[in-house]
Amino acid sequence: MQGQAEADRRTAVLERLAVEPSCSRAAARQAAAELGISERQVFALVRRLRMANGDPAAVLPGKSSGGRGLPRITPAAEQIIQYFLNGVPQYTPSKRVPEIIAEVQKRCLQLQLRPPSASTLRRRLRVHIPGSGSATAGQPPGQSNGSGALAIRSNRSPPVTDTDAHVLSVLYETVGNVKGWAPFLEAWTATYPGGKSAFSIHEPTIQKSVAYLAAGAEPASIAQYNAYYASVNPLIAPSAKLPSGLATHTNSIVPRAELIKSEFYNDFMRPEKIDIGISATLEKSGMRYTNLNVFIPLATWEKDTDAVARLQRLVPHIFRITQLNRQMAMLEARPKASEAALNG
Repeated sequence: MQGQAEADRRTAVLERLAVEPSCSRAAARQAAAELGISERQVFALVRRLRMANGDPAAVLPGKSSGGRGLPRITPAAEQIIQYFLNGVPQYTPSKRVPEIIAEVQKRCLQLQLRPPSASTLRRRLRVHIPGSGSATAGQPPGQSNGSGALAIRSNRSPPVTDTDAHVLSVLYETVGNVKGWAPFLEAWTATYPGGKSAFSIHEPTIQKSVAYLAAGAEPASIAQYNAYYASVNPLIAPSAKLPSGLATHTNSIVPRAELIKSEFYNDFMRPEKIDIGISATLEKSGMRYTNLNVFIPLATWEKDTDAVARLQRLVPHIFRITQLNRQMAMLEARPKASEAALNG
């Protein structure tokens, strides 16, 4: 119970930071002093609390994860395991263990908790299947009505929406699955009414750009952009100066008064009924950069106060998944390289 009391104490201090669009250094310093932890820990815990919709379990003090006989699963992860141990109707007995392992790891990542390893979970599940523990009200931690949407106590304003939970769920399906990026892009774009999005590679030195995966836009429009309008896009060069991982909008990159006078805006954006762009740079190599962007109507921009923050919350997950996919690709390539060497 001491751990839960500490989690509640942390939540009481951190939730006022979590509901703000960003956490300032001054606010983090004050929270760190109150809680007796470092500023770096404050930022990490605020991120966890946001992704967990304010669930105190997300900021439970961690325990040792190494050494024989010591706990290898955090209390928050234990709650997730207990839910699945008590049975999920769609799981068949033959697939139950591997699917529980996958779901537990994915749910931990969604809540920004360190997921237990597959071997640790497998040992844990061997002992407890069939499960005899009790799940809270038959619902998974951080969820409501089994819908997959992260929940929050009714007396708190949710800093992370149900929309985030759905998009994150689709996003994590891209781990080891290159075909998963298109459904993710469609799900994310659907959160911006009238939005048109793309993953794009930009080369400012020669004023070229290629949108290589898009959603919400007609293929003909993407072809026109790649063939010509990228060359007159006034956003490409100044966006190259932005740091990786920062979500921003076009008004902060090029003054709107300047943008609406451009050929790009009048001949491409206006016919497409889009006025504002929201983007984040995902990777940089020299001046070349790759970003994720969505262009939306002005009416959507004026109503959606969470438009930029919603993308900002996704960026760390995209980085993590990209890294995981690269590591998996390297592991898959090693046997092939060894086989080629032997056959050579």
